[in-house]
Amino acid sequence: MTKTFDVMQANYIEPEVVPELKQLFLNKLELGQYDSLTSLEDFAHVLGQDLRAVTGDNHLSLYTVNPDEEITHILTHKEGKLTNNY
Repeated sequence: MTKTFDVMQANYIEPEVVPELKQLFLNKLELGQYDSLTSLEDFAHVLGQDLRAVTGDNHLSLYTVNPDEEITHILTHKEGKLTNNY
């Protein structure tokens, strides 16, 4: 999860909010608020919802990648979506 925030810090339109977001989500993780999630896709979906709720940015999404793929802001799946999306 911390790599996600590294990518956000480097690419998000409001990078100054990223350290606070990262700490908020690490706290939620430590408190077990994501323990009931059973898959990486579910985790990405819920974390994405939480990110949108906290930032108010409805364009913000979180997707999963294969373990051998680099985490990036560039979408390589879902044809028809923007492929260079922040």
